[in-house]
Amino acid sequence: MYKVSHFLEKDINKLITFIEANPFAVLIGSNQNFPSATQVPLQVRREGDTVKLIGHVMKKTDHYEAFLANENVLALFHGAHAYVSASVYDNPASASTWNYNSVQAKGKIRLLSEDETRRIIKDLTDEYEAKDSPAAFHQMSDDYIDKHLKAIAGFEIT
Repeated sequence: MYKVSHFLEKDINKLITFIEANPFAVLIGSNQNFPSATQVPLQVRREGDTVKLIGHVMKKTDHYEAFLANENVLALFHGAHAYVSASVYDNPASASTWNYNSVQAKGKIRLLSEDETRRIIKDLTDEYEAKDSPAAFHQMSDDYIDKHLKAIAGFEIT
């Protein structure tokens, strides 16, 4: 990522606000040979000075295998972006460009237990589903939840 100082945001609260407004991230890991990416919604949790990104992925995928092989990951959060024509500059001999908002978060991934995964799936579902929705977490049977938990892996990134 370009790190031009007048575009670089250092305020952690603003970065967290951006992530919360744009939670659908590209999560990149790497095994011994190749990088692997997946797109997942991530939630932000603060515990004192520690910021954690929380999510889940399907098992039996190349990105899950990459996370098992290497705990170092990169999460990319994208916001608004647009082409900027040089014709709007005082000096039209300047280069056109592309402006964008994004946050890159590097960290170490830790795979969670089944109980922890159940909790984060509940939290994610509760955040996006209305309480009276038939798809609300409390409306799902334990058998249904248990069956699906075997196919996914919850994680946290710090």
